[in-house]
Amino acid sequence: MPLILENLEKMYGDRLLFRSQHCTIGAGDKVGIIGPNGSGKTTLLRILAGADDEYAGSVQITGGDSLCFIDAVPVDPERTARQIVAEPFEHLRVQDARIRELERLLSTTLETDAYLVELARQTERFEAQGGYDYIVSMNKALSSLGFASEDLERFAGTMSAGETSRLRLSRLVSDTRNIWLLDEPTNYLDIPGVQWLERQLKGLQATVLVASHDAWFLDQVCNKLLVIENGTLRLFSGGYTDYVRVRDAEAADRAQHDAELKREIERMRQYVEKYRYGTRASQAASREKAMERLKAKVQTEPASIRKRVHVRLRNTGESGEIALRLEHVSKSYGDRAILSRANVTILSRQHVAILGRNGAGKSTLLSIAMGQIVPEGGDIYWGPSVRYSFFPQNYTLFEKESAMEWIMARRPQMIISEVKALLGSFGFSADQMDQQTGAMSSGEKQRLLLALLSTETANMIILDEPTNFLDIQTRESLASTLRAFEGTVLFVSHDRTFIDAVADRVVLIERSHVSVLEGNYSTNRQELFNDHAGRTLPSGHANVQDNTRSTRTSHNRLVALQAHVRLLERQIGEIEQEQADLTRRLQEEGPAMQGSDIASLSVHIHELQIRRDELFEELAMAEERFLQASAP
Repeated sequence: MPLILENLEKMYGDRLLFRSQHCTIGAGDKVGIIGPNGSGKTTLLRILAGADDEYAGSVQITGGDSLCFIDAVPVDPERTARQIVAEPFEHLRVQDARIRELERLLSTTLETDAYLVELARQTERFEAQGGYDYIVSMNKALSSLGFASEDLERFAGTMSAGETSRLRLSRLVSDTRNIWLLDEPTNYLDIPGVQWLERQLKGLQATVLVASHDAWFLDQVCNKLLVIENGTLRLFSGGYTDYVRVRDAEAADRAQHDAELKREIERMRQYVEKYRYGTRASQAASREKAMERLKAKVQTEPASIRKRVHVRLRNTGESGEIALRLEHVSKSYGDRAILSRANVTILSRQHVAILGRNGAGKSTLLSIAMGQIVPEGGDIYWGPSVRYSFFPQNYTLFEKESAMEWIMARRPQMIISEVKALLGSFGFSADQMDQQTGAMSSGEKQRLLLALLSTETANMIILDEPTNFLDIQTRESLASTLRAFEGTVLFVSHDRTFIDAVADRVVLIERSHVSVLEGNYSTNRQELFNDHAGRTLPSGHANVQDNTRSTRTSHNRLVALQAHVRLLERQIGEIEQEQADLTRRLQEEGPAMQGSDIASLSVHIHELQIRRDELFEELAMAEERFLQASAP
């Protein structure tokens, strides 16, 4: 067995994080790690990776010398993405470089016989070692994770935290390990990216342990779950749905057992009260002691458990038949069309999910509807009685205010006791209420935004990626609340379980075109993200007889593609630099700026982000063409 946990116990100060008994994980097992935010999932991964040795009990790992904790993989900012991803295949990279050099020499030299002989030999050797498969697999991984071929030449130091995280994930196809550890790998991925990751992990022969809050992902990948709950670490067989079935059955059995105990306790209490002072006083005293022992057996909620978040939304009433209509709306950035004459009608009380790949224009559509971005054409119509509340994907000014101060500044009508009660209902302890928002985790910030949202009164809720960094319990609570909300809901999400729970309609954005589908994700699963590109070989490819010429043709096509996207890379670099400058200005000067100036800067940063995402989408399309040219 590659991994055995025996009486593992981890303390955080004087607080118990988790305690396990005997847990055995076999070779090739795919094990999900779940639990509320702060329960110790990352700490467990660090213990398994050898980065934390302050624990009791034992951890036995077979093949630990071939273990990789992806989050701990060093990323040298001075190296390119190609160098980082291809490091385990350095010998193939050297061969590939020589093949490219020979092709260049063949195009510039009259004496070609010796070069042709060496090229044939190098190409045969390269192909025998899986060289072409490696290049295609690596680039397919980067494309699926939101990168493009030109990103291979970018230095890691120029990448965002999300891009760096996705770059690490691409090592799954370019590295060989016996045990992989991953910490919330789906956070920065769109649905196609998560689907790629699912296929990749299921195809690995290695053992995988992955912390995640994505229930669908856990069901697709995992055959076991390590669950941290109320300070206990337990191992369950099956995926998340299987675990929920067992958990609910155990809870029902426990509730029935407790009910029986309480009935017996009440019967004994009546006996004690009746005979306490009579001839049966001694028997009554014995019964009273037995009753106290039974009371101790009735299970109560541990004091340390974080209360389940209950999101409540207040509806102002009906908004008319049509809540929102967009007619022939178009938006482009440069030569790149994001929306082309899009038509969307959202009726009152509909719950609509907006789906699309990263950079497809989902946030743009929301921003156009709310008047934050002006389209180049088309009309936007709001129902006359619509009053909406907006949950943004990112909130810029999380800085020096405490959670209490942050809420009170935005809800001055609330008194201190009301704010404390509100934050407490969203899982904030007394200490966390006084914590500076800038020091909060991403999950805590999301819960703080949800707390603010719950104080608003609206008949339409608009949410942009609301489940980011939320644990499963909070996601389920939010989904339940939105499902029961009698107003209109419009949201962007990549969480398929959340989409299924909330949506009764889907708006799909693909390559600037918008389509509207009835039902949720599962209803339309076959229609969503069908990748037709790359399935048809280029015309005449099958008739090419000369392998050398075929290799050279594919290479030349790739060179032409790279020449096209170099300009895009420069544009992306310029946008990222401008984003960084504006964000820095907003953080440094924000507290002293006028509200209108802050809004203007925020909109500009958002527009830059949208333009950057769209450029990446265009590079992804170039990557698809690369895959076609590389197809055997």
